[in-house]
Amino acid sequence: MIVFRGCVPTPIGKCDVIVNFTLVSPDGKHAPAGSGPVWTDSPLQDKLLLSNASLTVGFDKTDAVGAYRVFATVTDRVSGK
Repeated sequence: MIVFRGCVPTPIGKCDVIVNFTLVSPDGKHAPAGSGPVWTDSPLQDKLLLSNASLTVGFDKTDAVGAYRVFATVTDRVSGK
């Protein structure tokens, strides 16, 4: 779940915000964990919004035991930020 605020609209008034997830295992290895749209509708100024994107992670016996970290890199493709 990603909570965010604000985006720059395209000339037709829609935002184009995406996320790329990275999963870091206990041994420090980084693995891509998917991506998706955060917001593709009109901007709602001064409101916190819940992203359209989410991440589901599954583990089995072969996965290392320990703390895993998830990083979400959010990009507004209109503003480039």
